[in-house]
Amino acid sequence: MNIQQTADPFALLWALGYHNLIPIVPPGAPLSPASSLAKRLAAGDDARGKAPGVKGADGLWRGLDFPHYVADERDLTRWRAWGAGVGIVCRDGLRAIDVDTLDEGLAKRFVAEIEATLGRLPARIGRYPKTLFPIRVEGESPYRMFEFGPAQKKRERIEVLADGKQFVAHGVHPGTHEPYRWPRSLVAWDDLSVVPAATLAALIDRLRTMAPQSGPLAVSGVATVVDQATLRGDPEILKLAIAATPNTHNMFPTRESYRDYGYAIKAAFADEEEGLSQFQGWCEGWRSPTGEINDPGIVAADWRRMKPPFRIGASRLYALAKEASNGAFDGRALELRKKFNEDPPEPEPPPEPSIFPEEPPYEPALDLLGTPYRFPKPSEIAPREFLYGDHYQRQYASVTIAPTKVGKSSLGIVEALAMASGKPLLGVKPEGLFRVRIWNGEDPIEEMERRIVAAMQHYGLSEVDIGDRLLVDSGRQQPIAIARQMRDGAKVWEPVVLNLRKSIETQRVDCLIVDPFVKSHSVSENDNMAIDVVVGEWSRLAGATRVALELVHHSRKTNGAEASIDDARGASALVSAARAARVLTRMTKREAEKLGLLKKYKRLFRFADAASNMTAPVDDEDRWMEIASIDLRNAQFDEAGAITRKSDMVGVVRVFDMATVATGSTGSDEEAREETCLAEMASGDWRRDHRAGDAWAGVLIARVFGLDLDDPDHKARAKAMITRWLREGRLIEVTRRDKHRNPHSYLEIVKAAPDDLFG
Repeated sequence: MNIQQTADPFALLWALGYHNLIPIVPPGAPLSPASSLAKRLAAGDDARGKAPGVKGADGLWRGLDFPHYVADERDLTRWRAWGAGVGIVCRDGLRAIDVDTLDEGLAKRFVAEIEATLGRLPARIGRYPKTLFPIRVEGESPYRMFEFGPAQKKRERIEVLADGKQFVAHGVHPGTHEPYRWPRSLVAWDDLSVVPAATLAALIDRLRTMAPQSGPLAVSGVATVVDQATLRGDPEILKLAIAATPNTHNMFPTRESYRDYGYAIKAAFADEEEGLSQFQGWCEGWRSPTGEINDPGIVAADWRRMKPPFRIGASRLYALAKEASNGAFDGRALELRKKFNEDPPEPEPPPEPSIFPEEPPYEPALDLLGTPYRFPKPSEIAPREFLYGDHYQRQYASVTIAPTKVGKSSLGIVEALAMASGKPLLGVKPEGLFRVRIWNGEDPIEEMERRIVAAMQHYGLSEVDIGDRLLVDSGRQQPIAIARQMRDGAKVWEPVVLNLRKSIETQRVDCLIVDPFVKSHSVSENDNMAIDVVVGEWSRLAGATRVALELVHHSRKTNGAEASIDDARGASALVSAARAARVLTRMTKREAEKLGLLKKYKRLFRFADAASNMTAPVDDEDRWMEIASIDLRNAQFDEAGAITRKSDMVGVVRVFDMATVATGSTGSDEEAREETCLAEMASGDWRRDHRAGDAWAGVLIARVFGLDLDDPDHKARAKAMITRWLREGRLIEVTRRDKHRNPHSYLEIVKAAPDDLFG
């Protein structure tokens, strides 16, 4: 009989002989704000769908510890009405082998070994290929677990669930949002395979040898039995604690919380009869909102079902009494005071004087020995892994800084499309095909789609060019804040970092663009220590996942002056920690007047300043970019064909060729001058390097076009022409020796091939 096909899983499991049942909080259930589940959720761990809990009269759920709870059929009726999932506690000989890996091939090998040893078993799957096998064991079989896989990733594991651990038998998986399924149906308790404990232990040892990079075997690490003597307290103080804890609906809203209190009483009293008397007296004080009272017969029956070993005792009673009395009752303090009065301690002898009283004792905690250098050969050192130009590099954070609305987000989109398609959209050839994730903390996903579609439309890209290599998220739907400002300074928010790391590794992301950086944290932007914590954590994430990380950041207002690295807004720790930083700046009106670009200069920008710890500075003064206005062609029309909503015009970054700007020249005149330059260049030794003096090709271009090389703008136009001719394949660079036998790089004209290659 398959449990996933029944409307009443509690009744079915009970009928099959599984009586150690507990309720599982369903996914998405409303939580009591003060509950442990709510605190876990606030920390980024949503335990709903996998953790046990109970539903109060207010309709809110709270977590509860069920390691030794003994259910009866009345519990099943209530839990069924709540819509709870069903968990089975592994005790009374029940164990579960949990193969917790997403590697399908590895999971199949583990399962084959399990079945070769134990035969065909019932199997439960929540998230394929992770599989759980319930089984019964003869003899002592504690909890066992080992982890495996790369240490820098979240490691996978195999467990043998034992006393105190539970598994979900029926419910909805919190990750897949699909029901747990039993591809091999759960059989009745009496029909479940029984194996010797030694056989199960030997199986786990073999599985560990099969696992890659397996860690040590942990035995009874989770299900350790608490020393029962540590749960007991002084009987007189225990009675005071019970008297200070009223049996009210507010403090004990569920049957489970009432029985949980009974467990604590039974564990705390060494004399069981004395404990029962206190429990019965406490139960007599119960009055429900509807006037019901506790049936003494049910109280006595519940007491008998409370079996050791226990996990809670006197400390739980003291804590509840302190809560009920607003801190007035302190059981541990009373115990210590009583012990002190009965047996006062002897005064400690004065310490002997120290030879060096000002020096604390030396306590080595870390091995800080230096590592001898191994003198590797150059061929043994892997090259730096740049994905795109010299800005995007694996394992490092790079930064792009720009004033508002210059085009930094649009630039990031086009560079992401270039890396995902492998095409030199902006003149830079990516080093391969890469999976890029863009996280925009400001814009909704609809606006991101407009920008991406417009860029693909402008560059002629299709879905085939990009494939599954582009991931896009909006901070409005998926906020990412890796650090928070606390009273004692900035604190890394570990759940966010761990989940982000898991997503990068699972989806094999090569490049992550965070735009803007300020939305990825909630610390003070001007606090250097806080920003250092944030960017340090981002850098560690890049190193751990081998991702090329791009942090997009705003610059402060420069009042018309050209922006620089030092103009990054807020604390300087961001730029200091980045391995590469670049600054975008708009074309000024003065530059536009010289170049004859007054009509379009507000759409032009360039890389004004850059810093890199990995490469030599790059001269980008001739690389101007333009924000082109692209019609998205998404206008809407009514039935008569009239426009009801205009098409969107979206900005897309593209290279602006300064070589096409020749004041007073027509298109044909421009082409004729270019041909003149190239013809003269074919008969001389011209060089690309502008430091080559009169041998620089720009000298020839200036003479033909009438440029003044002392004017920085004219010099930039000459450089741009040489760059364009090289990109178009009209020029190539070759290395040959000068008259002094020194090697230099020279420009040569590329001659057209004849029409008949074999003529």
